[in-house]
Amino acid sequence: MNEEAFAAIMQEIAALDDQIDAVVATGEAGYVVAFGEIDVFVDLDAQNRKLVVSADLGAPVRAKALRVYEFLLTYAGGWRETGGVSVGLSGPRGSLMLMAHIATERLAARNFIVIVANMARRAVILRGVIAAGAAADAPTPAISAGDVELLIRI
Repeated sequence: MNEEAFAAIMQEIAALDDQIDAVVATGEAGYVVAFGEIDVFVDLDAQNRKLVVSADLGAPVRAKALRVYEFLLTYAGGWRETGGVSVGLSGPRGSLMLMAHIATERLAARNFIVIVANMARRAVILRGVIAAGAAADAPTPAISAGDVELLIRI
């Protein structure tokens, strides 16, 4: 996918979901999709024929960081159920990032909006878990292969 095709898909998704507040270019190969309380970032990796979709989950409270990191690494380890999402840090003691790498081959706006919207929903849930410090009574989402609405994959 080249930058022109990427821009066309990003323009098209704005009209496909009324939950989207805005789709704004952040550079030649990047966009942010605003969903009210969450922003989803989309960056083109043309060389590897992928889109990198990410959302900032915030930083855990230091006293509960180990528990949060353990929870998120376990979550990312369930890649079969989550569609291959990964978790990373923006830097030392930085914000946690939820990420997905999406192949661009034959990617249509109708499929891609499902991925972006699911990323936003999942990020909102995980932000709540992180804010609660991944406590035993935190609303940890149960994920199953049939729970398509919460998955990132298409």
